[in-house]
Amino acid sequence: MTSLRLTELPQPKGVAVRFADKTGYMTPFGPTKGVTSILGATSTSKARLEQWLKRPDAAAISEAAKARGTWTHERIEEWLLAHKAGEPLPDKRHFAFGGYWRSMRPWLEQHWHQLVALEQPIYHPSGFAGSFDALGYCTYGAEPEALTLLDWKTSKNKRDEALVEDYRHQLGAYAKGLRYVYGVQPERALLVIARPTGAPDIWELSGEELAEATAAFEKRLQRFYTLPHDS
Repeated sequence: MTSLRLTELPQPKGVAVRFADKTGYMTPFGPTKGVTSILGATSTSKARLEQWLKRPDAAAISEAAKARGTWTHERIEEWLLAHKAGEPLPDKRHFAFGGYWRSMRPWLEQHWHQLVALEQPIYHPSGFAGSFDALGYCTYGAEPEALTLLDWKTSKNKRDEALVEDYRHQLGAYAKGLRYVYGVQPERALLVIARPTGAPDIWELSGEELAEATAAFEKRLQRFYTLPHDS
């Protein structure tokens, strides 16, 4: 663990603002592509996704998944902010999406300790920007109360190693941007995937594994800028 416990992020080097159409960010270095766009264009499962999108029900399924993810993220954020403020912890219900929150809440109650930052933008002069979900202290695995970079997801189905590769590299990108913009190095990262029933799926990246994820993202970033682009 770091010897000095953070309560909030230091002042950033500069500000990144997401475009209204969500195609990227305006940063001190100019317009910059978002992490998720870069990962989508360089994903090893891109061909499989493109084939899946040809299904007649693909658009409806995708929209439902986005709505589910947004609702669950909002519940997590409400809970974290109430926890930080010492207020009563909210527990909203939803007929279709409530199971994902019921999956996540017990994990938060057991493992969460302190929020440092929520939904903060990051960027890097190498050509990417984004917004990480949360940074805080939580207990899990081998690092009790470590300063942890977290990403929340939802999934109906179990994810194997291949299916979370992009998410791991996403955390690697956020860690790199966090170091650049705020001068903060997370001790580890957690990918927490809420399920419709039961406990969430947890993927832990140690400090060394997070560095490896950053290196993998850097290679994908270089590849992204060799691809043909419309603009």
